[in-house]
Amino acid sequence: MQCQRLCFRCEGGLQEITPANVTDIQFFCCLSCGCEYTLKTGGELHDRWLMPLTIVLYNVIYAQDPLAKIDVTMDQLQTKKPEFINALAKHIEDELDAPKQKLCDIHDFVYPNEQKLRDFLREVLHRLAQLKHAQSGAETVSSSLSNTDTRLLKNTKSRLSKLFNYFVIMIAVTILITYFY
Repeated sequence: MQCQRLCFRCEGGLQEITPANVTDIQFFCCLSCGCEYTLKTGGELHDRWLMPLTIVLYNVIYAQDPLAKIDVTMDQLQTKKPEFINALAKHIEDELDAPKQKLCDIHDFVYPNEQKLRDFLREVLHRLAQLKHAQSGAETVSSSLSNTDTRLLKNTKSRLSKLFNYFVIMIAVTILITYFY
């Protein structure tokens, strides 16, 4: 009897999507939300490669102290789209609040330590919150600057247009004076 596997995120049913030529690992996809999972022979179900947690944990595969890699990880996350960052924050928060998988199973960590990996994710979540707060403050400043910039741009365009017209007239006058003399 095979037990029904459920998605960690939405508790929807999982469908096996393992290619026929793969025998030592199984892949699953949630029928409701699309999250994907991996089950290695003799292991437990965990997020599949390219799910948000797997990407952020990839940076610490060789780290004896994952927290030492936090700055590098945060620098890399700054290049990710907001949708990914939001999903990552939600996945980390859910995993820390109610653990559903062994983080050490996600990659072949050289120094597997479940607690250190969870501490690392906790710090990533903390820094993501700080980043989000800083970005929302920057957006407010940017918005007010945009209004000022728009007014200045309109004034500058108007002045440039007048200046251009003045130069066109001056060139026309110069040509006329040169032509008639």
